[in-house]
Amino acid sequence: MAPLKTKSSSALSVAILLFVSFADLTRAEERLDTAEQCITKFIENIERVRERYAVYAHGEIIETSEESPETARLQWFVDEVNANSKSTRRYAESKWKYEKGDILGKEALDKILLVGEQVYFSAHRSRPLKLVRIPGNDEEVRKRKSMFISRLKVPNLFALTMFHNSVIKFPIKDDDVAEAFFGSMRLAISKKTELGIQGIWVSKPKHGIPRMVEVNFSKNDSYMPTIVRGSFLEESPNLESEFDVSNLESIPWYEIRTSWTRLDIDDKRFVPSEITNTTFRVSKLARDGREVQVVAFWSMPPAEAAELDPEKINSEALEPGELSKIRNELVERFVNR
Repeated sequence: MAPLKTKSSSALSVAILLFVSFADLTRAEERLDTAEQCITKFIENIERVRERYAVYAHGEIIETSEESPETARLQWFVDEVNANSKSTRRYAESKWKYEKGDILGKEALDKILLVGEQVYFSAHRSRPLKLVRIPGNDEEVRKRKSMFISRLKVPNLFALTMFHNSVIKFPIKDDDVAEAFFGSMRLAISKKTELGIQGIWVSKPKHGIPRMVEVNFSKNDSYMPTIVRGSFLEESPNLESEFDVSNLESIPWYEIRTSWTRLDIDDKRFVPSEITNTTFRVSKLARDGREVQVVAFWSMPPAEAAELDPEKINSEALEPGELSKIRNELVERFVNR
């Protein structure tokens, strides 16, 4: 096999920063030729999914650390409306369960509803209660908002298809991770393969420990990332000259394998349905790692924001409504998978 040669580019950092803002995106052509185009389509796909979706998922988190060797299981449900709504509405609930039990009661169901800047939540460490609005004016609510969101561990599945799995424990920092991670990387290789397009990024000089990330975009999955591999490099290559990637000394960092499905049968939006995200070591010198396995079922409910009203959600505590119907349909698909 002929050695891979580099062609340095700074276009990645511009493309990835859009991961945060999703602003001024242009639709990628259906025929893709480069890794930059695949990244743009990946970002655009996320934006379109988030216009309206619901997802129910289960995750298993296996720690390899001697300090925390137990397995944790996480289940969550999200219903979000951005399109055709005066303000973004996002309802989420999650439940953690540890293999050896949890004396702090984390197995209780957490619930949160975001309506624009307003935040509604349920009590923690006890039986599920009705949603209560965070008191105070807009400024006071904003100050408290991150505390409640960070407590509700609802992973960003799109982030889990691209980044090492530390994001599963810090979902509020997903966008910060994307900006910091890819802002320090530079595209070194973009090439077509039999299965799609491969992109290889190498960390820029003076950005900490040298790293390399390989992303394989599958043409059978609308060029979504299906295999991602990260490595720690012994030394950073000279990005201004040609180099052979196979000659770089590296230590495996993480690997992600993702299966994608269409949000709807006739829809062009793709969502991750199965993810195996393995972090071999959390740092170059560490021996501790973590594996996260996720199975998720998605839908695009026909209703808009009607079911995501605090009073309607609270009334469902006594009698099932639209939100319960959406959740139950996804749970049934999960059980019958």
